[in-house]
Amino acid sequence: MSATQPMPSLGFSAPALVRKVDRPTFWRPTKGEGAPTIEQRLGNVFPRDDNGTVSVYLVSNYQDLQRVSLAYNSTRLNLTEEIQWLPLSLAEVQAEGIEIKTDLAETVCGFANRLHRSLIHDEEKFRRLTQRLVSEDRELRKFRRGELKSAITKGEGDGCAVTRDDHDGSGCECASPAASSAK
Repeated sequence: MSATQPMPSLGFSAPALVRKVDRPTFWRPTKGEGAPTIEQRLGNVFPRDDNGTVSVYLVSNYQDLQRVSLAYNSTRLNLTEEIQWLPLSLAEVQAEGIEIKTDLAETVCGFANRLHRSLIHDEEKFRRLTQRLVSEDRELRKFRRGELKSAITKGEGDGCAVTRDDHDGSGCECASPAASSAK
């Protein structure tokens, strides 16, 4: 991947890892009265799965985030359900010694599946990462309904299975959204 590039509309630089946060109150406010503790954030934002990992996606541009958001929503009732993402720079994850494993997600979108990564969970390393993010007032990035509607339209043009009612759940192998937008 190329060097870090600012993505001001997203509020972070790319490439970056993004972690889905189920409820904004699990993260915000970052400081002051009513703010979740570090331990609460660890349990709610970075819970480990049965394999001892934390699921994230590696995004390099806005189109990647669109496709990942659609893929994530393909497992929900509504493709336009808003999503809260917590952006993590590769440098800050690596600085804490957290191992990043390349693996595939299991969504309908083959492109998004290839962007999936697993962070090997180590309680102390994740505690330090969480403390760092809180001290920097890291904000969540809300991916709104309007953005998701645009992503659906873009996905339809790219042939993404997420946007088709007739998909069989086996996934698509559509081209990168960035590559198809260059057509």
